[in-house]
Amino acid sequence: MLTVPSSRCVTHPYIVDDTGSAIQVCGLTAGDTFVALRLPFGSFTPDQPPATVQVTATMSDLADLNTPLTVRARGGYQFGSTPLDDWCCGDDPSPTLSPWTSASVTPILLTLSKAYSVSEDETASGPNFPRQYTVTAEIAPGQTVDNFTLVDTLPDNMQFVSVVSTSPAGATCTTPSTSAPGGTLSCNFGTVSGTVSMTFAFYIPLRDASNARVIDSTTGDDASSCNNAKASGSWTPTDTRDNTTSFTEDPSGCEHTLTDKSIAVQKTVTLVQDNGAPGYSPDDVLEYTLTFQVSDFFAFQNVVLQDVISDGQRLDATFTPTLQVNGNGYTLAAAAIATANYDVACDYTGTPGAECTIDNTTLPNTGTTTLTFRVSNELVTRGQDGRLIGGCVPPSGTSGGDPDCNAYDDGPTTGTITFRTVVQQNFSDDYPSGDPSVDQGDTLTDDVTIIGDLLQVSDASTPTGQSEADTSTASAQIPRGALTKSIYAVNGSTSFTAPVEVKPGDTVTYRLTY
Repeated sequence: MLTVPSSRCVTHPYIVDDTGSAIQVCGLTAGDTFVALRLPFGSFTPDQPPATVQVTATMSDLADLNTPLTVRARGGYQFGSTPLDDWCCGDDPSPTLSPWTSASVTPILLTLSKAYSVSEDETASGPNFPRQYTVTAEIAPGQTVDNFTLVDTLPDNMQFVSVVSTSPAGATCTTPSTSAPGGTLSCNFGTVSGTVSMTFAFYIPLRDASNARVIDSTTGDDASSCNNAKASGSWTPTDTRDNTTSFTEDPSGCEHTLTDKSIAVQKTVTLVQDNGAPGYSPDDVLEYTLTFQVSDFFAFQNVVLQDVISDGQRLDATFTPTLQVNGNGYTLAAAAIATANYDVACDYTGTPGAECTIDNTTLPNTGTTTLTFRVSNELVTRGQDGRLIGGCVPPSGTSGGDPDCNAYDDGPTTGTITFRTVVQQNFSDDYPSGDPSVDQGDTLTDDVTIIGDLLQVSDASTPTGQSEADTSTASAQIPRGALTKSIYAVNGSTSFTAPVEVKPGDTVTYRLTY
């Protein structure tokens, strides 16, 4: 590792010319660092896979902010085209050096990120569905920022609730209104270094700052909320030649876009019986959980969830799907869904399994299983009227006017469906890899759609004539094994010291483990 002098030339420590003299590498930048790495390869042939060399470097704390730094690299062969050091005899190593290739890295003071508290970038609207954002700044190691401030600008269709936490604690925060949508949250942390963050709670209100409905009351179609964040402060560089600098880090566009919904569904998958190899594998039992929500400001009837299980798994016939509901005016504990209220349509080659209630004989088969859960019918079976009414809508309706959560609020309207599948040994119909066995790298998927017919909130028994839907997906991937390579023997002997030293003519035996 050499520091480039004012001459802009360094002597290469390995490569020589046809006179045996070390070559000069010139045209460099004075003050840069020249690094020569000798790789652990005795030889390298044209048909070998490319070798990837990873070099780790540390940014100097004297680097100039936002000024790109160029890194150049090239390769060559110390002994030229033969395994012998025969520069004297027509094998000049210097021509084996490749042209320079370059890239640049730009020093920055901090990175800014935002995290949403829910796994999918969506939410049902209303105060019964509070959500959180965490805005985080990562300040460069060894740097200190003064008067550091994190700012979040809420869109006009998002209602601020409270600051949940700051890190470091004790930040001085100026908050938006808790009764009018939009506004700006600003937290000043004083002098800080390292990681700085603020977390705040919010929800999607009925109406935006201009008094327009956030989500159309007739169609229930999705809306969106664009949220912006930025950071500012002053920074005194470590380099005494540089002056104190005021800065603002304000990434372009939305740091997060939230989809606001009248009805929403999310899906997760967990491994509940690991019967095969560790991790997802054939014969394992997977449990899928579908969670759905109805906005505080909407009402639905004829709610149905349709779930498509991919090839490579089958519905577990020994486990009856369950439904749990927190309704408006009632609560239903998790219980088995009546067989009359769900269908299992099997579309795979071979004899239908015990789980199937419908056998799709149309060819070609897709290998899928489609579950249809008639949620509203199940509610009727359990003594309810089949409607899912948002928490701020009285069961009979508002009798005109908007839902008012201050006048009526029964809490969030939500539901959960749980079912299980069994991972198969083989795909029956759909295996893009060309290999019918379910094994490493294969992905099993599950897609769900929820759909319901909207009711007027003024009279919660009258349809609007519109329906609204949402989708979600989950997947499970069969893990790949790990390939390792080690030296098993040298010249037939398994007794050797580390690091292993070999010489021309030695026989090395390798062990590959998977």
